[in-house]
Amino acid sequence: MSQTRIIDFEDIYKPFPHQQDFHNSQALKKGLMAGFGSGKSKALACEALKLSAINKGLPGGVFGPTYDEVIRKVMLPEIEGMLDDLKIDYKYHGQKKELTIPLWDGKLWFFSAHDPAKLKGPTLAFAICDEPGLYKEESWRVIFTRVREPKAKKLQYVFGGTPEGMNWVYDLLVTNADKDTYIRYASTRDNKALPDYIVEQYYEQFPKRVAKMYLEGQFVPLAEAQVYFAYNSEKHDNKQLHISKHLPVDIGIDFNIRNMYAEVNQIVRKDVFHTLEIPAFETKELAENIYDDLKGYYPWHLYPDASGQYADSKGISDFKILMDVFAAKKLRAGEHFFMHYPAANGNVRDRTNSLNCLMENAKDESHYFMNPDKCPRAKRDYMQVSYKENSREIDKSSNRNLTHPSDAEGYMSVRKFPVRPTWRLG
Repeated sequence: MSQTRIIDFEDIYKPFPHQQDFHNSQALKKGLMAGFGSGKSKALACEALKLSAINKGLPGGVFGPTYDEVIRKVMLPEIEGMLDDLKIDYKYHGQKKELTIPLWDGKLWFFSAHDPAKLKGPTLAFAICDEPGLYKEESWRVIFTRVREPKAKKLQYVFGGTPEGMNWVYDLLVTNADKDTYIRYASTRDNKALPDYIVEQYYEQFPKRVAKMYLEGQFVPLAEAQVYFAYNSEKHDNKQLHISKHLPVDIGIDFNIRNMYAEVNQIVRKDVFHTLEIPAFETKELAENIYDDLKGYYPWHLYPDASGQYADSKGISDFKILMDVFAAKKLRAGEHFFMHYPAANGNVRDRTNSLNCLMENAKDESHYFMNPDKCPRAKRDYMQVSYKENSREIDKSSNRNLTHPSDAEGYMSVRKFPVRPTWRLG
């Protein structure tokens, strides 16, 4: 009996048309480029098990941007969930990062594509690549050379993810596509199981240009644009804005040597009013300036650069310096001010996307307004901060006075208005 007949997906997985088209392709290299929530992870899990059963006894590789993504958050849980639903026994060996399936002697090895050097060595029958747009091109070159198992009945490279600009994935699946390459595009709306209100939330959370990638699954040349492409001075500048004593104050803070900034905002429903910018050369001065400029405008909600929680060579952290100055001014944490910060700063793109989305989301709504006279350096950032040539990396070296105010504002916006939902849907 065919090994694929062992797996009857019909009772647990009814593919939508875009998923079925993807599964039907027998191309050597095939990709599902689709928006958030479109069912990419489910489709990749199905492909992993199908190819494992076809290539009985031979290892296949399951790749993700990091081990945390591929093992803890996405692919391993998706595959285990599918095996549980199918009532097929398996065992995951954490130290080896291997999942074995005794029914057909299946072996799935899990890899992080973060470090290309660590991908060298194994010989694989197939490769399942989750979110390949986040891999380095060098990682792909190594993966490409590993799929060469001579006993394999079906060698295949399978990709699923949201496009991340027009990088090597675009070149592979579009520019240099041959007769053995297949790509299927899909949007978030193609998952008919998603409630309309969730789809609408997605479109509210993303700037229009980014929505073409993350919601509609289209390749977009973002590297050619300025970082804060949604900023429009005619739409977002308002010299009449001023701070009010009747609203809480939300402050983004960026720590640096010499170039330190606190960006001051007040929020009314979904609208952010950026009313003041406070510069300083060092942390103690910044804390004192915040106190001098905002005394009486309590409570303060501070969203600092997460790196400030760690001590320097002298054993003192930026957070401690802030707290000591505020304590000396008789300010109490939990009453006059609150600190909000993660264990580590997240992805830079999440911060820039958050700000761009506030400026203009995919529904053409604007929820960000600033006083350009009170926040001149933030305005300069929005107009001048750019990506490095042919890259999604922000250029911080051409002008070292740039990026600090917008970084500070981003620490606030990404905590208050995250662009990624707190749930993951494919």
